[in-house]
Amino acid sequence: MKKLLILFSVLVFIIIYPFNFAYGEKPITKSLFVGGKEGLYIVKFEKLNKLKIVKNIEKNEVITALKVDGNYLYVGYKNGRISIFDIKDPQNPLLISSLYPLKRTYDYPSSYPNVIFIDNNRLYISYGITGIYIIDVKDKKFPKIVGLYSDGNV
Repeated sequence: MKKLLILFSVLVFIIIYPFNFAYGEKPITKSLFVGGKEGLYIVKFEKLNKLKIVKNIEKNEVITALKVDGNYLYVGYKNGRISIFDIKDPQNPLLISSLYPLKRTYDYPSSYPNVIFIDNNRLYISYGITGIYIIDVKDKKFPKIVGLYSDGNV
């Protein structure tokens, strides 16, 4: 019964609160990164019915996009910022760098990251109708914008 209650609680949390999540699995620990309007939660789990919130970082931020790639977590925020965290120790992420691709932000989906995709040390970040920013993250401490794909209506 207790396992059912925990699972139900997690499902209610997921249904009621808007969230994004990214999953990173290590040989020993499994971690789930859940972002939403109340920050970035790090959840440790061994099984679905054995979840434990380890930490809430970025408490005063609204998380709009997440992506795990190897030992790195890429986080998009409602204010337009992108941050890179080292998650070699997933219970204690370390902020490496942050970048603001947009010159200004608005309070609608085109001004914040919606989707983050990574390929060959390049982040492809959708900012809604604003376009897709391409960011070189080969040097995680100094990410740089290398392109913007847009239909020209920005």
